[in-house]
Amino acid sequence: MRFVGENARVSNPYAPPEDRPRPPDGDHAGAPAQDRAPAPQQPYPDQSWQQTTPRQVREPIPTDPEGAARAGRIARWFALLVLASVLVSMTRLPFSLAAALLGLVALGVGVWALIVAGQAHVRGTLPVMLAVGLFVAMLWSMTAGLPLLTLRADLDHQTCLDSALTVSAQAACATEYEKARKEQVERLGGGARS
Repeated sequence: MRFVGENARVSNPYAPPEDRPRPPDGDHAGAPAQDRAPAPQQPYPDQSWQQTTPRQVREPIPTDPEGAARAGRIARWFALLVLASVLVSMTRLPFSLAAALLGLVALGVGVWALIVAGQAHVRGTLPVMLAVGLFVAMLWSMTAGLPLLTLRADLDHQTCLDSALTVSAQAACATEYEKARKEQVERLGGGARS
């Protein structure tokens, strides 16, 4: 290992430019070190590309209080229609088929409430709850409309159960219902293929 004397200076390639020893200028080569004029310092490389101008942040559009209140009222109607659709689906056929119609009306009212909330620039939970409610209402409407595919079998099954007085008669109704429902589904599947 080689040691450097105390008076010798070693340049550090990682140090800023002002710490590196500079070769003597041509004009002052023979002058002593203290009489020499300091060499002009080289500035760091131009870093203007790194300096970004501050972005202008747009102010959020303020919420219209009247529009927000209107969207809230429409959202309440939407929730009531979905609830009514669920309650109507628990009634007997053919009245339970109105649940699908109420679900479709609820979907329309929910979309209307979402549009009004958007126009009023409502932020927060109302638009999120409306979007989630619309998704649930769409699934519910599809589920409530499924009995339309097997309506004949469902009506016959209900009539059979009304006249069945024993457990064996109810079991026979269930067997007949499954058979009729399977036939209707196969008929619908065959019609869809052709």
